[in-house]
Amino acid sequence: MKTLFAPLEGMTDGIFRRAHHELFGGVEEYTIPFIRLTGDMALTGGERREISPGENAGIPCVPQVLTKEAEQLLWAAGMLRDLGYGTVDLNLGCPAPTVVTRGRGSAMLRDPAALRRFFDRVFPACPIRLSVKTRIGFSSPGEWEKLLEVLADYPLSRVVIHPRTREEQYTGAIHPEAFAAALELFGPRAVWNGDILTPADADRITRRFPGTAGVMIGRGLIRDPSLARRLSGGKAADRDEMKAFFNRLFGDYLKRFGLPVALGRMKKLFLLLSEGMPEGKKLYKEIKKASAAERYLAASDKLLDLWRPADGDQE
Repeated sequence: MKTLFAPLEGMTDGIFRRAHHELFGGVEEYTIPFIRLTGDMALTGGERREISPGENAGIPCVPQVLTKEAEQLLWAAGMLRDLGYGTVDLNLGCPAPTVVTRGRGSAMLRDPAALRRFFDRVFPACPIRLSVKTRIGFSSPGEWEKLLEVLADYPLSRVVIHPRTREEQYTGAIHPEAFAAALELFGPRAVWNGDILTPADADRITRRFPGTAGVMIGRGLIRDPSLARRLSGGKAADRDEMKAFFNRLFGDYLKRFGLPVALGRMKKLFLLLSEGMPEGKKLYKEIKKASAAERYLAASDKLLDLWRPADGDQE
């Protein structure tokens, strides 16, 4: 079973991807968090760094773009082809209000006819493969049938499906029947995304949907960076391995960005890591308050001393 790493904005950047790939592995492919395409076809320095060949050398990656304009996607696809990428992913799932108000991400699911016009323009001219990461509708799961009709008419290389609507965000009811309908149409090109935090969660999905080629995991791989390795038969992380990983991240962020940004990046990661821990909320508060490296390191060490992999043997 393939395990794909979901893009998490502000967390799974190039520094994170390299550290995870080298220290844990098990991931078939990392999706680079989305590039926001604009009318002037200009990328920020950070976006250019994230998709640069040097940043991702030796790491299996697919860049993701956020746009509602076919011409912008085609421009990005040509640029990415020139950088050596063979696939670009279109974000059809982001539920953030700042994205939706601009008609991008999950907002594109509100109008299947407009989505069809978008693909009609893109596919004849796209120089590389196109995949999508999507939700099953904007307001209602009942929208999925018409959206599937659109998606099924195009040679998408992969369809990653988070079986919730935009309105359901990340904690509403999940709709496995929607994924089953997609699996009938796309076969192994349909990949499940959402609510996989442990090996048992992944096992339930692959047993229920044996036709899928794999799963895409985001939060679960922050809470347990060894999860993909475990799914491919490897061992669970121990505390020493976790400390080496998070200390490497902090050191690399310090070198590239300086202390305030480094602390900000680490606090985002530890917020997710702490969610599955009995003492996590209390321990995270100490990390959140840290404004100096020494205080942060002491607080993070304390949390990692108590960390345990879910559904795994302890070291």
